[in-house]
Amino acid sequence: MALLCSVLTSGCGGGSAFDPGTVPSVGTNPGTSGGGGPVPGADFLVGTWENVWIATLPTDLQRITTRWRFGAGGTCSREVATFSMVADQTLVTLRRCTFRFDGMFVYVRYEDAVADVRFPCSNVDFDPGRLLLGGIEFVRIG
Repeated sequence: MALLCSVLTSGCGGGSAFDPGTVPSVGTNPGTSGGGGPVPGADFLVGTWENVWIATLPTDLQRITTRWRFGAGGTCSREVATFSMVADQTLVTLRRCTFRFDGMFVYVRYEDAVADVRFPCSNVDFDPGRLLLGGIEFVRIG
């Protein structure tokens, strides 16, 4: 299993190497939906945040990279890239959104939704490079 994880994280398997830091973006400007002026109190949130998770499934091993982008004007996007070792390919999904912050929660409204989704939000150990969003830790990459 350790060898299998090593192979997956190095991106081997017939295709070119796949570095989670270079997940292909869909379109040229993924965070352009809606928005308005600055979001009060959300300065720490503005930027690009990433989480990489290895999923061991009964018939596959997958690397799931989730990337959130929060803009100062209240725009956001969530991009999920799932690399399947069995299929030797990456599936990328993108959801554009807007957001607001109330000091404890981020309220995200996806452009294809009619209601907000609420995520508890804070820095991890007061580190501006680590974000806890909905119980999942992300690191700042931009």
